[in-house]
Amino acid sequence: MKRVVISGAGIAGTSVGMQLAKALPGCDVVLVDPRPPLTATSQYSSECYRNFFMDPGAVPLMERSIEMMEEINAKHGIAMNRKGYVFLTGTPEGGTALLNMAEHASRYGAGEVRWHQKEQTYVRSPEKGLFDGQGKFDGFDVICDNKEIRKVFPFVSEEATCMVHCRKAGWLDAQGLGSYYLAEGRRHGMRKVLGGITEIDTTGDCVRRVKVHDTRK
Repeated sequence: MKRVVISGAGIAGTSVGMQLAKALPGCDVVLVDPRPPLTATSQYSSECYRNFFMDPGAVPLMERSIEMMEEINAKHGIAMNRKGYVFLTGTPEGGTALLNMAEHASRYGAGEVRWHQKEQTYVRSPEKGLFDGQGKFDGFDVICDNKEIRKVFPFVSEEATCMVHCRKAGWLDAQGLGSYYLAEGRRHGMRKVLGGITEIDTTGDCVRRVKVHDTRK
C-alpha cells in the first residue's frame, strides 16, 4: 500500500491530506502532529483571502483557491464574504505605487481596474455573501478624491487622497474550512496520528521510512 505522511494538521496539512485522500483511493494518507488538528498557527489566522498579488504565478493560484473555497461555501457554509481589501494613501507617490500594483495584478488576471470620479458609480460591498445582485465582485475600484472617498468610508482620514479597493478579497470561517477538510479527508480514509516526526530515511534519493515519536507516551 502506498503511504503519504504529512507533517502538520493545520489548515495547510488538512487541505493537502483531503485532496490526496480523494485523488488517491487506497493510499494511506497520514497527518502527523503532536497537537490537536487546526491548532498552533491555524487558530490565530486572520481568516482573510485575496487575489491581489504582483506575481504572475500567485494570482492564478489564488483564483483557483478562491474558486474552490466558493464551492465549499455554497455547499457547507464557511461564512465567506467579499468585503475586499481597501488600501489608502495620502501622498502622490503612494497613489502611484498603489495604482501600479493594481495594474500589475490586473494584467496577471485579478480583474479590471475601474476609476470613479464620483462615489455614485462605486458599488458598495454586500453585508453578507459574495454577490451585489449582478454578480461576484472582482477587480479593483479606484477613487482619488478625499471627499468622494469619505462618502464611501466616513471614518477615513481627511489626509487620504487615493483609495484602491481590491474586490476579490474578504473573510471566511477558517476553522470551519479546516473542519470541512478534516471531515472530508477522513471520509476518504485520511487519518491523524498524534506525534512528531523525528527521522526521515531518504536512502536512494527517495523517502523510505518516516519515524514518528508518539507523544502520548
